Amino acid sequence: TIAALLEMDIKGPILIVAPRSAVRVTWPQEIRQWVGSDEKIFIINAEVKPAERAARIHEATRVANSGERAWVLLGPNYLRIRADVDDYGNFERDAKGKKIIRPVNEAVGEIFGVKWNAVIVDESHLSLAGGSAGVGKRKWSAQRLGLDALRIAPNAPKIAISGTPFRGKTENLWGTLNWVDRPKFGSYWNFIKRHYGVTDTFS
Repeated sequence: TIAALLEMDIKGPILIVAPRSAVRVTWPQEIRQWVGSDEKIFIINAEVKPAERAARIHEATRVANSGERAWVLLGPNYLRIRADVDDYGNFERDAKGKKIIRPVNEAVGEIFGVKWNAVIVDESHLSLAGGSAGVGKRKWSAQRLGLDALRIAPNAPKIAISGTPFRGKTENLWGTLNWVDRPKFGSYWNFIKRHYGVTDTFS
């Protein structure tokens, strides 16, 4: 994944969503080993006081605006939101056209103000799985909603990494595919009908 981002010459803000130990140890080590010790890495976790988390996002944005890479590493719980959606599952927007979202618990609202030049979700089955009733955002988990609400630059890479692409039910895979490639995997039921034995009749 790191090599892919370097090959694409991605600069600016890069968001990595990963489990706690990977945020604290694995990703920082791998970035420094393969990219360089001068890379700007901003970790948001339980060791960072709540008041400092927003400041780290602002500092990462400042670094990114200078043309450097700014790696922001955090767990999916910092993206948990509640969102207003319409009957079609689209985010409702305020008078200025911004998505109406409300951070849940320790979520950092400033994350949703950044336009990310790349987003990587590590152990993506933990955050992106679509439920068996996953036909609309109202059924999604708070962290899945948060990942869907991110502002991502046009044509920016979205990468989902998982050794367990579905949890419990194979149709959970749709949530990841839908996030990675919305035009191709937009409809949950079209995905189910194509890959599973279902009928339109009920007894």
